[in-house]
Amino acid sequence: MQYPPLPTSLQFSTNLKSLCLHNCELMSDWSFIGDLVNLEVLSLAYCDINKLSSKIGNLGKLKLLDLTGCAYLHIDDGVFINLVKLEELYMRGLYRGGIDFTDANLEELKKLSCQLCALEVQFSLMNDLKDLSFEKLDKFKISIGGRNFEFERDISFKTTLQLNLLADHRSGLVDYKIHELVKKSESLFLSMYHMSHLEDFVPVNPYDQSFFLYLRDFHVDGCGNLKYLFPTHVTRGLRKLERLTIRSCSVLEAVVHDYNGEINGKGEMIIFEELKYLYLDGLPKLVRLFPVDSVVELPQLVELEVDDLPSITSVYPDNKNTSAWQQALFNSQVRTSEMKKVVIKSMDNLERIWPSSSEEEFDNIPMLRDVRVEECYKLENLFPTNPMRLLKHLEQITISECNSLREIFNIDLECFGEIEQVINISLRYISVRGFLRECHVWSINGGERNSSFHDFDTYSTYEQTSHQPSPNSIRLRRERGNLGEASSGQAGADTRMKGKL
Repeated sequence: MQYPPLPTSLQFSTNLKSLCLHNCELMSDWSFIGDLVNLEVLSLAYCDINKLSSKIGNLGKLKLLDLTGCAYLHIDDGVFINLVKLEELYMRGLYRGGIDFTDANLEELKKLSCQLCALEVQFSLMNDLKDLSFEKLDKFKISIGGRNFEFERDISFKTTLQLNLLADHRSGLVDYKIHELVKKSESLFLSMYHMSHLEDFVPVNPYDQSFFLYLRDFHVDGCGNLKYLFPTHVTRGLRKLERLTIRSCSVLEAVVHDYNGEINGKGEMIIFEELKYLYLDGLPKLVRLFPVDSVVELPQLVELEVDDLPSITSVYPDNKNTSAWQQALFNSQVRTSEMKKVVIKSMDNLERIWPSSSEEEFDNIPMLRDVRVEECYKLENLFPTNPMRLLKHLEQITISECNSLREIFNIDLECFGEIEQVINISLRYISVRGFLRECHVWSINGGERNSSFHDFDTYSTYEQTSHQPSPNSIRLRRERGNLGEASSGQAGADTRMKGKL
């Protein structure tokens, strides 16, 4: 937004105490603001400016300076050192790029830091923090490591620290007094990128161990020699961890590893109390998440996304299958009672998600609402037979290019005894794409229909990928009742069906 030129009278408003200009394209020379010597609050957030004049240093009464979103801003020498009353400094660059600090800027900021109670800033290098004082800070959002802020989803947190450890970082975090910030942080983000020297993540001193107590978001990317992420004992300290992302770690075999035989058949409990989101991508050697004999509680996990894990053949294990080739992501004692969304992509060797027949397994996912599966060419079963309890909350299914899949639901009503046990259906949306041959959405056999099955709307999408037309490639089957039937016979056809089971 471009405002009209600032009134010339503004430069004579020497009694002005607060000036806020947001999202403005200012005139090329606005240094006269430095003449407003009684200013206590100056906010230029998201203004299109590229230089902060040394005249701003004349504002000896200034208590708050907000430069949020002023991308690639150059700050003249002598600005910070003269702001002797400054208490709050906001300089987050967000996704538009950070502020380029000169060596002189950093030296002045180090002297200024001892009087600040609020600071929002991002530093390109860990070394930039040397000699900064964090003692008085009670409100901060600080990013270290040259990557932009990712705090928009956690804007409610008053104190947030983001650490991005890059390939050349080997020094202990304690060298930079970061422990002072860690202890004050409500939200702590840690990212590790391309640290090829890192083979494990075992804390070597008490400070490193206490660091995990505050960790809320952990992102690991491109650590080519990392074989295991957490020792068993470290998981006891991950009390605040909400989001875990692991990508492109070519030799990672497990997320949690029992280094010292702490579990050893004892059924050791591993609990991630607050973990809500788990993302795994590009991990060719991953064969499990947790030690085989461990009991794992994930009481808050709501979303699981896995992509390109070629060693995994199932997500949940089939205890009746003792074949050596079975590699399950979870062991049989993992509990995920709040899981609402499962996304599975490009799993070359995935044959099943759940055991082919397991009533108990749905006690582990009673709240599941959204299932998305793409490019899993060996997947044979999407759900076990008779997944009726699953249908209580399940609302959406999206399937793409899973050519070994023959049917989505296989329901045998004779297995239910009293039909009144069958619960109401919540499913409202099914999307199926890219199948080379016939796939049945519903296969329902035996039993009597009654009002326990309610109306539902289903949206099926068919996309022909074979050169030969297949008029029944997607079919909603019915047997002795009111289940609607539809088929798609040409590429790109859409079918909307409403009916009763």
